[in-house]
Amino acid sequence: MFNPRLYYASRLLFRFLLTSAAHVCTRGSILSHHSNRFGGTLPPSIVNLSNHLTWLAFGRNMLSGSIPTGIENLINLQVFDLEYTFLNGSIPPNIGKLHNLVELYLTGDKLIGPIPSSIGNLSSLVELFMNDNELEGSIPPSLGRCQSLQSLYLSHNSLSGIIPKEVLNLSSLSIFLALDHNSFNGPLPSEVGELVDLIALDVSNNKLSGDIPNNLGKCITMEYLNLEGNQVEGTIPPSLEGLKGLEALDLSSNNLCGPIPQFLSKFLSLKYLNLSHNNFEGKVPKGVFSNSTMISVLGNDNLCDGIPELHLPPCAPNQTHSPNKFLAPKVLIPAVSTITFIVILLSILFVCFVPKKSKNNASNFIFHQ
Repeated sequence: MFNPRLYYASRLLFRFLLTSAAHVCTRGSILSHHSNRFGGTLPPSIVNLSNHLTWLAFGRNMLSGSIPTGIENLINLQVFDLEYTFLNGSIPPNIGKLHNLVELYLTGDKLIGPIPSSIGNLSSLVELFMNDNELEGSIPPSLGRCQSLQSLYLSHNSLSGIIPKEVLNLSSLSIFLALDHNSFNGPLPSEVGELVDLIALDVSNNKLSGDIPNNLGKCITMEYLNLEGNQVEGTIPPSLEGLKGLEALDLSSNNLCGPIPQFLSKFLSLKYLNLSHNNFEGKVPKGVFSNSTMISVLGNDNLCDGIPELHLPPCAPNQTHSPNKFLAPKVLIPAVSTITFIVILLSILFVCFVPKKSKNNASNFIFHQ
């Protein structure tokens, strides 16, 4: 329950602490009042604190206002934490001048507008958390210049456009790439295969389309992969057999088709597997699919067999599919086109050649007569 007296008392205390901080920070380098339920605004004067300040943390307080312009004055700042406050407004472009910044936490605020391209100037940045805001626009390709970045959280915003390949070329990303619950579209770029050290990838609940990239199978350290709730189509590529360390795989609510690959049944590290609401067909493999508590194949009307708990019909004799049946159209169409072209070419040659030969034979016959 909201207590007005407590709230206004916390505002007075917060002002006092900030006033005192101007003197304290001439001798120290850390100013942290995280999780104290302080109220009030973040005053513009905070940017005038000592440039010796390396750690500024006011996360999980009841703050209002916006991130002050002039924040770039804190040139030695390494950790900037304003997560889960009530801050609004946009992210100031000059934040890109904090060249020593290692960790930036802006999770769970009410920030709006685009991600400034100047973020790409933060070459020392290791962790970037901007999830659970109201950010708009596209991911700036300049983010690909953050060559030290290990974790990137942009989930639960209103971001759109394609996922820039520059970000997927960040080989430093080794912990988590979270882009879920946005409006990204287009295919998942093949550059995702460059994230060979990444542990977790979540691009669920977007508008991604196209096939699952073959290169994704190069991410052999991956333990968590979530593509749920997109418009991804085609079959599960054989290259995903390389992801033997997966503990959680969610491909649900897409347009995937074909048989469930046998190699998934041998992923012994899996603790969660969701293939529901796709167009998979044929016989359900054994192996990990024998544990109904960890898998889901609901909403695939053409699947058959499997353990009784899956409540699937038995397979008819013609439901045992050869993998060749599901060759991608991009393989079959060129092959059919080539054969058709050869047949047409031979037909033309035959039509052109036979009449001439017949005419010559007739002339020779008359001549000899």
